[in-house]
Amino acid sequence: MDKFVDCVSEQHFFNSADTLQLQVAQIRLHWAVENNQGDAPGKEGSQAWPCQYNQGVTGFDLAEGTANLWVTPECEGGRPASPDTYIAPAIVQRTVVRGDTVSLGAVELVVSVSSCRMPGQQDGQPCICAD
Repeated sequence: MDKFVDCVSEQHFFNSADTLQLQVAQIRLHWAVENNQGDAPGKEGSQAWPCQYNQGVTGFDLAEGTANLWVTPECEGGRPASPDTYIAPAIVQRTVVRGDTVSLGAVELVVSVSSCRMPGQQDGQPCICAD
C-alpha cells in the first residue's frame, strides 16, 4: 500500500526563511460507549499506533452499547497535536455487541499547515507539533 501522506512535515515559519521538520508520532483511536451499565470496564479509553503504519488494527474490549469512535494525531511523547492544524472526521457511532467485531473503516486526517509561527511567537498558525 502506498502512502499518500507522510508523517514528517517540513514546516516553514511565518515571516521567516527558517524551516523545521515536525513529526506526527502516532494516531490515537478514542472511544466512549453509551449504555446504562454504570462504570463498566471499557466504557472509555483509547489505543494508539505509530503514524508510519498508515493503518491500525487494535485489540481491546469495549462495553456493550453505542460506541462513539474518533481519531486524533499525536506528537512525540503522546502530546496532542495542535487542534488548529488538522481536520479529523466526525465521531463515528457503532453498536457494540458482545463477541462481535467493531470496524471503524477508512478514516482520513487532513493536516493543513503550510507555514507556522516560530515557538514563542504569537502571530501566524501554530505548527502541528512545535508549540
